[in-house]
Amino acid sequence: MDSRHRLTRWTFSLPCPAYRQAGGRQGFSLIEVLVVISIIGLFIGFSESSLHLFLSQMNARDTTSTYVQTLHRAQLLAQSGRGDAPWGVMATTNRIVLYKGASYATRDSAYDEQYTSTGAFGVSGLTEVTFAKLSGKPNTLGTTTILVDTVPTTTVYINAKGTINY
Repeated sequence: MDSRHRLTRWTFSLPCPAYRQAGGRQGFSLIEVLVVISIIGLFIGFSESSLHLFLSQMNARDTTSTYVQTLHRAQLLAQSGRGDAPWGVMATTNRIVLYKGASYATRDSAYDEQYTSTGAFGVSGLTEVTFAKLSGKPNTLGTTTILVDTVPTTTVYINAKGTINY
């Protein structure tokens, strides 16, 4: 048998030359398997916390965007005189409601549009804003703070002219 044939046969018979030198054993030891499983567990642990943070940030952006869009929609409906009434927005924990009427308490609930978020959120500060019919000016001005999990809060500002900034 020539050396070229032996080398080819040896290369295909064992996955790694180190095992050949160790007495011809094949496979992995228990310690090697445990080390690999531990490394995989660490990667999963780090990726899970990063994924949770990412999803919380996306939920905060989604909730803020929904709230601001609902404010704009209420303002446009009031300016257009739709339903011959003012329109407003009420934000509570896990719910944003677009309503028709001078206030949330005296609204016409048949026109309510409710929005919820994919995750839990809280609201503090200015929670109810009603926009005047035709002018679109808000009845109150101030800030609304949206709180989502551990993500930094988002603040939405409404001034006397009805401009909404965040």
